[in-house]
Amino acid sequence: MWNHKAWSGRFVRPTKDRLRAYAGWCNAVEGNTTFYATPARSTVETWAQQTDPDFRFVLKLPKVVTHERRFAGVEVEMRAFLDAIEPLGDRAVLWTQLPGSFSPADVEALRRFLRRLPITLRRAVEVRHPDFFTDAGSASRLEAALADADAEWVPFDTTVLFQTPPTSEAEQEAWGKKPRLPRRMRALTDQPVVRYMGRDSVAETVEGWRPWATTVADWLHEGRSPTVFLHTPDNCDAPALARRFHDDVRALVPDLDPLPEPEPIEPATLF
Repeated sequence: MWNHKAWSGRFVRPTKDRLRAYAGWCNAVEGNTTFYATPARSTVETWAQQTDPDFRFVLKLPKVVTHERRFAGVEVEMRAFLDAIEPLGDRAVLWTQLPGSFSPADVEALRRFLRRLPITLRRAVEVRHPDFFTDAGSASRLEAALADADAEWVPFDTTVLFQTPPTSEAEQEAWGKKPRLPRRMRALTDQPVVRYMGRDSVAETVEGWRPWATTVADWLHEGRSPTVFLHTPDNCDAPALARRFHDDVRALVPDLDPLPEPEPIEPATLF
């Protein structure tokens, strides 16, 4: 996301070192581009160099692994992916995002796949089939498979987005693409990962994350170390909103470390 056009000149530098500038606003990032193509190892080395040792990369596994081949015959692709992200060390979280067609009948294939991943890297799984959220037996089978690999269940909370009809083009587009599933707020590991989707309205977005602020504060009191990603339909102000969410949590957990201070973004010049 650090290359998001709307952030250039506001949150990140218009030219180089955009990730370094982004890391001044937030201390974790979703790696969505890795879903479409495995980055060069040299590229990942620059990611490691531009971020602090405690910066987290939650990297989506390639779609050929999760969507096209459903974990079958993906040894070559996974070796290439793991080699590419090796410079990040244990800062990388392996994010297995599954399509809505991945059903409870496929859980055993997921279990076998997760157990083959490196034990040195955190694992997180996002599912979108409704039965995992509405059928207690299906949810229990998935939780058991995740527990077997010490993997987290990543909720993507879009309930605020869908609570009223869209009022903008960006919200309309999000309505057509984002999953409409019940909110889930249960952590399985000591490092839960949450994805929250708000709306164009800052007031609605902030009001919608109130339950998450309380839950995240509870997790911190329990000794967990959660990672929260905040989205809006256009993501234009997401870094600033993420910091506001962090402030809300910090109000409940006063000893929580503050986020880093962003570096000034200098305007682009001709020379």
